[in-house]
Amino acid sequence: MGRSKKHTPLLVSYPDSVKLNKCSIEAEALFGRLLARSDDYGNYFAGPGKVRRNLFGIRSVENEEFGAEEIEGWLDELEENKLIRRYVGVMKDEGKMQFLHIVNAFKLPKNDEPNIIYPTPDFMQTEIRKTEEENEEKQRLTTLAENAVDYLNSVIESYGYRGKYTHAESTIKHIRARLAEGKAIDDIKLIIDYKTMEWIGDDKTRGWVSPTTLFQPSKFDKNLMAAMAWDKNGRRGLGGGNYKGMRDNTDYDEFLG
Repeated sequence: MGRSKKHTPLLVSYPDSVKLNKCSIEAEALFGRLLARSDDYGNYFAGPGKVRRNLFGIRSVENEEFGAEEIEGWLDELEENKLIRRYVGVMKDEGKMQFLHIVNAFKLPKNDEPNIIYPTPDFMQTEIRKTEEENEEKQRLTTLAENAVDYLNSVIESYGYRGKYTHAESTIKHIRARLAEGKAIDDIKLIIDYKTMEWIGDDKTRGWVSPTTLFQPSKFDKNLMAAMAWDKNGRRGLGGGNYKGMRDNTDYDEFLG
């Protein structure tokens, strides 16, 4: 068993690989089979005998006999061209043995639990930790974004309309993107309060009360400044209607200045 079906090798530029084209046809054929059977981290057995049995066991063509010695030579080619990196690891029930890592052939899974079959080399630990930290941060931001969507629905419903937004990726990605830029969840909620109040009472603008429109990157800061001025001035206009904000209010100009 190799990688899970959700993860595929990066083979778009495979035929144009300078490193691979420096190898013999036989070494390239071995490389392709290693890609097919390695786990989600690009790791596999490196012992020539085991590689021969596992990857070429059913191949028996006249004049194509080869053994562990030939496999060892092809592995040497791949490693010399920096396509693989061999290391020693411990396999449960089999003890210490040789493995290989296919260099930069696979992206570490970002969201799904990776299908890890073979020991992970020490030199991959930094990259794995980085991926785990990125996953944790994305989950934190996703939770905040979902909270903001729930808040948006509750504000819409407070005006007598149905809050229809779910936690679908197409909905939360706009909010999560602003959070990833360092925007505060309280500022996001303030914009929701302000723009919902401004738009919800008008048939022409009610549809704008959506994550896509509310959190456009090009308008976020402008919307936030207006919302902060509105909040500073006592949130006048709450209760619905096509409120126009602080456009004619000198306090707003002072706030922006």
